[in-house]
Amino acid sequence: MTTFIQFCASAKMRHDFSDQIQVRYPHPAGENFDTWISGEEVMSRLKTMSREQLIHSFSRMNWTEAKAALQKELDEGKQKARHSLKGRLADIVEDGIGGNIFGNTLADNIRGVDSNADPREQEKALWRQRLHNDAFRAIALELAWINLEGTFPDAPQAEPDDWT
Repeated sequence: MTTFIQFCASAKMRHDFSDQIQVRYPHPAGENFDTWISGEEVMSRLKTMSREQLIHSFSRMNWTEAKAALQKELDEGKQKARHSLKGRLADIVEDGIGGNIFGNTLADNIRGVDSNADPREQEKALWRQRLHNDAFRAIALELAWINLEGTFPDAPQAEPDDWT
């Protein structure tokens, strides 16, 4: 019977398409077991875990530390909001005057990305980078285990050693 530890030690991951992550477990019997998980679900779980850790860390801080940490979180929230608004503005520009080099370049400049690079390659590189993050891998392997648990064959029964 395959355990979670054995699964984690042998499983391999790769970015397949869009946000899909393919996880392959080469079973000791020689058969490959594949499953696909959503990268967005992994990212969502990571965000939830980091929020839980942040809330827990606030409870262990004194007043001045908590105030400083809250200010840091507010600043990060503002940066995320700016980034999101830039993305929305770039989408509006692209919808309005996109489809030509000027509109697409303007939208890319608003987003702050290199307009010469292929966006699919940029996204693929981002997912590959995430696959090397230990926390991302741990959650991805947990989701893959949930998908594959119970599908592995039992270890082959060895012939009983009844020789004397």
